[in-house]
Amino acid sequence: MKIDWIIPIGKNEKHTHVKECLASLMSIMSMKEDRLIVVCKREQWINYQISSNNIMLIDPPTIKNAAAYRNKALNVTSADFIAFQDVDDISLKIRRKKIVKSSKKYDLIVGNYFSINEESKKIGLRKLSTSNDLFFFRNNIPLPALAVRSSAVGSLRFDEDLIVGEDNVFISKLLNKNLNVKRSTEPIISYRITDNKNLKRQGLKGIIGEWNYRKKMLNGSSLKRKLLILFGMLTVIFVKLLPSPIFKKLYKYSHSG
Repeated sequence: MKIDWIIPIGKNEKHTHVKECLASLMSIMSMKEDRLIVVCKREQWINYQISSNNIMLIDPPTIKNAAAYRNKALNVTSADFIAFQDVDDISLKIRRKKIVKSSKKYDLIVGNYFSINEESKKIGLRKLSTSNDLFFFRNNIPLPALAVRSSAVGSLRFDEDLIVGEDNVFISKLLNKNLNVKRSTEPIISYRITDNKNLKRQGLKGIIGEWNYRKKMLNGSSLKRKLLILFGMLTVIFVKLLPSPIFKKLYKYSHSG
């Protein structure tokens, strides 16, 4: 089975994190079937000193954001499955085996993950909720924790207007397709947690991005759709306050259509 591994590399990434990330991917890829699609400026990529016939480098003309980089990679994918990787995260050796094992029956495959700090030391294990498919939204599962069938993605792309939270929107759109989801109980990646100050700053950007995104959706919408969009804003606010059954109904209604 062929897997395309997608990784966007921005201009301000830590060199050691990038090297560690790439090494983890190269160690689990099938050199006969897989391909690593890297979206990165050529002059920056040269500094990592990694060469392989399994690597496709896309040199974007302009530097925008992770969503735009991932879309460029999605436009050239041709494998059976697509897996995403953040530049500062580490794929564990079991990751590819889990994807291949579940690929015949399932369209979307996710797993637990370790949280690691800046020095790559484990600081915790994040377990998925198995109550319903909306665990993605409730638990904020990172994009590198999943792999998806290429045919299930189709023409779906990341929203490039979102600087933060584009992955959550992408995952929500996938779930709206009613895909067969496999949840692995074993950790498949180590997900790097940044310092609290940066985390709060990113969280604030995400809230602002979500608000602006929904405001843009309001333009030219019918009254019913306007109410649904505004109702959807409330689910973000009440996500931690409402019991799961109530939240599930509220979320599905507010995101219908």
